[in-house]
Amino acid sequence: MIRPLLLAKVFGAVSLVLVAGCAAPQQQIEQPRLPALTLPGLRPSDAALDLGGLRGPAVISLWAQWCPPCREEMPVLEAFHVRHPEFTLIGVNWQDPLTKRAIRFAERRGVTYPLVRDPDGALPARYLPRLLFIDAEGRVVHREYVVINDVAQLEKLVHTHLGADALGAGG
Repeated sequence: MIRPLLLAKVFGAVSLVLVAGCAAPQQQIEQPRLPALTLPGLRPSDAALDLGGLRGPAVISLWAQWCPPCREEMPVLEAFHVRHPEFTLIGVNWQDPLTKRAIRFAERRGVTYPLVRDPDGALPARYLPRLLFIDAEGRVVHREYVVINDVAQLEKLVHTHLGADALGAGG
């Protein structure tokens, strides 16, 4: 028969080993860069975007015209762009085969920030909308699945992930 005290000591020792294993120093993980490819502009007025050459601070918003949360947040992203025209905000129409419908969708919402197409899903996403935060060296420093409900929410995310001065004196 196993004694309760002995059993407690054995489980305690196992727990101690497991906790000690979790306390190992973490390795520095290098932030990924955007893929070295060029995405075509969505509208005739939109220039193609060299992803590998993009330097921030910047936010990339992945969206699609068939995505209800994307429909909700696009006017807020436009309001952010109007408030911070010097900040780089880029919309990427992600894996959306209906380009004409996506263009009409953006036009109806009055979007003036640059839009490009990623028909093959070069930028990884499982869900939409998705934000990518890009630092001054072109690294993806944060990814977030979130619906932006107001400009202040996006300003806070930019400050948190790209620094307090990312929006300049006006942010």
